[in-house]
Amino acid sequence: THQRHAALLDAIHAFDPLFFSISPAEAAEMNPSQKLALELVWEAVERSAMPHRQVQGTHTGVYVGNIWSDFEHYRKHQQCLLYTS
Repeated sequence: THQRHAALLDAIHAFDPLFFSISPAEAAEMNPSQKLALELVWEAVERSAMPHRQVQGTHTGVYVGNIWSDFEHYRKHQQCLLYTS
């Protein structure tokens, strides 16, 4: 079968892990959807009427749901290529 539509992420390597206190090594292993979720939550905080410093230390939470993606399958395939190339 052929795929008619796809939701693709541009510039997934533009993520700034240090902004979120994540090491570059850990960020390299993260699912791109996790990175996108962090960026979107930060954007929501920025767009809110409350300055982010006012949110710090409060009982504020963000709840995000995610479904299985092909990223883990892709990573396993890439690992196989490392051993067989």
